[in-house]
Amino acid sequence: MNTSDAAGVVPFFDAHVHFWDHSVPDFVWGWLDPSFTQLGDTYRLDAPRFTTPEFRDEVKGAGVAGIVHINATLPLADPSAETGWLEEMAEAYGWPNALVGACDLRSPEAPEILQRHSRRSRVRGVRDLGFAEHLDLDAVGPALAAAADLDLCIELRTPVPQLDVLRELAKRWPAVHFVLGHAGLPPVRNPETFSAWRAALVAMAEAPNFTCKVSAVGSSADRNWTVESIRPWIKECVAVFGADRCMFGTNWPLDRLWRPYQELVGAYRQIAAELPEADQHSLFHGTAERTYRTTVT
Repeated sequence: MNTSDAAGVVPFFDAHVHFWDHSVPDFVWGWLDPSFTQLGDTYRLDAPRFTTPEFRDEVKGAGVAGIVHINATLPLADPSAETGWLEEMAEAYGWPNALVGACDLRSPEAPEILQRHSRRSRVRGVRDLGFAEHLDLDAVGPALAAAADLDLCIELRTPVPQLDVLRELAKRWPAVHFVLGHAGLPPVRNPETFSAWRAALVAMAEAPNFTCKVSAVGSSADRNWTVESIRPWIKECVAVFGADRCMFGTNWPLDRLWRPYQELVGAYRQIAAELPEADQHSLFHGTAERTYRTTVT
């Protein structure tokens, strides 16, 4: 934990962080370009770099004990180049503690890409940002077989009406640990979408090999978020999956567009304080430690 953080605070293992460094050859972070508008004005976040030292400075006082870096570059010919770069950063600075790389699971090269990722000591899984565009359960079979052999988790997200596909995937591959990215949250937050999202979550929770990552709750879908506006979404994740299958992430620095880091984590702590102490430890670090096979406390 940061030495500046207050004693007695539940340590926070942030399960969703992104870094960049424009000095790295051949790497492109397209979401920092002004032409990218899908997630809001993310170009306003741009700087020469945002890596472990910059992150440490920004999160002082928030009780951060470690982080998971989630793939952030545009597709590379060899996606393991990003995890290699991050592994060098971790060796120099201690963070990130765990890495989730990129992989197009339907690619014929996916098993080999997973092999290359797994050679990095901190890699614990991959995510496929394009999965929602193809939803081909048969095509991803070789990749999931490799993931099972390599003990790599798979992080996926789809629109709410397609979450049942993820449940079917988990049923087909019970030996693979899946992570529901950003809690499957809908891009519009209202009572109607809450009801549909909750029903999909209940069905997904039937698959015991799915963990819910509670992140991007204060995002472009709720730009003026308050503790009251995000509380129902967070509490429902816990009610459906149980705290031992939920973990907090911040989606940093993207969600800096809406609030400072300390304010977001403070909201997490305020909401979690309504739960038993054991559940708080699960949400802030226990579930992430198990998922990413890393101890940070």
